[in-house]
Amino acid sequence: MITLMEMIKVYLMKRLVTKRAAAEKWHHQIGPKVMKFVERIKMDSSSCSPEYSGNYVYQVKENGGEQFVVNIEQKSCACNKWQLIGIPCIHGMAALLTSNRDSVDFIDNKYKKESFLKAYTLVIYGINGPSMWPKTNDILIECPHFKKQRGRPKKERILQSNEVMIEGKAKLGRNYIVVRCSKGGQRGHNKTTCDKMGGRNVAGSEAGNANGGGPQPVQPRQASTQTQHA
Repeated sequence: MITLMEMIKVYLMKRLVTKRAAAEKWHHQIGPKVMKFVERIKMDSSSCSPEYSGNYVYQVKENGGEQFVVNIEQKSCACNKWQLIGIPCIHGMAALLTSNRDSVDFIDNKYKKESFLKAYTLVIYGINGPSMWPKTNDILIECPHFKKQRGRPKKERILQSNEVMIEGKAKLGRNYIVVRCSKGGQRGHNKTTCDKMGGRNVAGSEAGNANGGGPQPVQPRQASTQTQHA
């Protein structure tokens, strides 16, 4: 248990250090992945035509004819994408580019470098090895002792609620597929062996399935040997 906890501690310790070091190398206020996403939105916003109506409100029209109302002060758009993800949608981006505003200032603070560093401010300090741990006079906690159950070990598995144990058998019977002859319509053989079987059902094929077993093997006919007496 102690070894597992030590592995988890070391993993988290490394991860915190790696994330902090990566965030400190950011060249912008937002991360590189978010920056690529914003640049792609800028390219897609070229298909929109914003019209300023006053009080930071724009009417943005798409090439397809659909139009949306954007309020850059409230960081909102009628399509609700800006409010959901905290990043300007193509309609909001078109309005920001028209008004010559920096789109980074209108991105939610959760994507900013400052918020990212706060999330990984926690420091997990290392600890000394077991040989340097302080000694204690408390009761030594040992592993739980295994108590062997009385009687012989159980060999048969526990049946499910829909299973029925066949009397006299320790295992469940196998379900065989009963072959039906396409030539004569009988069970227990196919059209290849139909002439040999005389077009009759194989005895016990259905009974074998009912008992959990497959069809009984067919005994080949024994050719009678006629002895000619001299």
